[in-house]
Amino acid sequence: WSGKVSSEPFAAKVTMGGDDQPRRLKAKVEVKAAKMDTGEPKRDENMHKDMKVTGFPLIIGEMDTAFDKILSGGEAPSRLPFTLTILGNPKHVDARVSNWSLTRDTATFDLDFDLSLKKCDIKVPSVFLVVSVGDTIKLHATVKLVRATS
Repeated sequence: WSGKVSSEPFAAKVTMGGDDQPRRLKAKVEVKAAKMDTGEPKRDENMHKDMKVTGFPLIIGEMDTAFDKILSGGEAPSRLPFTLTILGNPKHVDARVSNWSLTRDTATFDLDFDLSLKKCDIKVPSVFLVVSVGDTIKLHATVKLVRATS
């Protein structure tokens, strides 16, 4: 099964060097955990309970990364390290970047990373002691960044 959720609007700051090349990326992205939706109301209810959305309403991704950690010898980013905070616990994530496109003032790309439920302290009970959720979930994000007008 799969699900969807959108982030809240956010700003990313790119610090440029004297040679007009990007030097650092800084951003904070927030997702309202209660908005996660698998299309199955009962499953969503259980997921929101397991994610403790009342006590921990936000999932937060924070990056403050030098561009040399993002670029791997090419002109397109290949990875994006960041801190993901779930249930109040920060975890290091190293996401893979693909489908990078930069045209004029818009950058689009996909991010993919795996996340261990156990390492995030998310406890998912089995259903009737038969069906259980695997520990590792695969996350995918499609990102669109648009340069702000000055």
